[in-house]
Amino acid sequence: MDTRSHGLQSWIDRLNEAELPALAAVVQDLQRLAQQEHSSVQQLADVLLRDASLTSKVLRVGNSA
Repeated sequence: MDTRSHGLQSWIDRLNEAELPALAAVVQDLQRLAQQEHSSVQQLADVLLRDASLTSKVLRVGNSA
């Protein structure tokens, strides 16, 4: 396990402890998709759309110059 994965797992654990399991599940699913060799944009969109706040932030970053 590299440090980035360890750091991400640490954040997921913190989210679960902070009673934010829905966000933790979204982050875990995004991590799983990122590690898959053949994941689609539609799969990514489906996961992102489960969390409105995260979707908004991704769109904001995507639309910035």
